[in-house]
This record gives sequence, structure tokens and C-alpha cells, in this order.
Amino acid sequence: MLLSLCGAKSICLNQWHTTLEENASKLQTLMATILEEGLMVGQATRKITNPTLIKPSPPVVDVDHLQGARLCVTDNQSYVV
Repeated sequence: MLLSLCGAKSICLNQWHTTLEENASKLQTLMATILEEGLMVGQATRKITNPTLIKPSPPVVDVDHLQGARLCVTDNQSYVV
């Protein structure tokens, strides 16, 4: 609570007891992921804790046969008008 009052945007804490070396390694991995891949803190934490998580790709619509139609994309959904 006090950190948020001071202007901290996010706070990451350990859930279980870890050694200083493990904490340093986790912090180094987290910072490398944030800085090198340009991810937000939550995205980087989720990627580190669940590396098999795959972001879904956007749907692909074949519009070659739709002459004069418009493709609308809203809220991660696409439809043809």
C-alpha cells in the first residue's frame, strides 16, 4: 500500500522462501525479458512463470472472393460487412 502511494506502478513479491542467489537470478531474468522484448511487468512475469503459454494468433480471413465487402475488426473479433 505504501509503495503505491509513493508512485510505484507495479510490485513483484516472492510467494515462497528463496535464497538471495535465486532472487538475483529471477530479477535478472525478469529485467532482461522486460528490456529486451519490450514487455510489461505482468506480461514478462507470466512468460517466465509459464513459458509454454502461446499467445493466440489473430484470425485470418480470405477476402479474395469478397469484392466490395469491408472487413471490420473490433475487440479482437473480425467480421465482413
